[in-house]
Amino acid sequence: RTVGMHPGVCEKFGWTQLPKGYEVHHIDMNKLNNDINNLAVLTKSEHAKVHNQYKEWKDAQGKI
Repeated sequence: RTVGMHPGVCEKFGWTQLPKGYEVHHIDMNKLNNDINNLAVLTKSEHAKVHNQYKEWKDAQGKI
């Protein structure tokens, strides 16, 4: 899947494209919240780890 560069990331970091192997992460997990302060650039492996940890946390909340 080809995804365009997030305009907020361009502005924040002065890039025209993401470096190879990096992805844009929405810190609050809300993909509709594109506030520049809600965006982080992570490696693909870091991004996957964050989402896996979040899923584990959400799953654990349902077991309480």
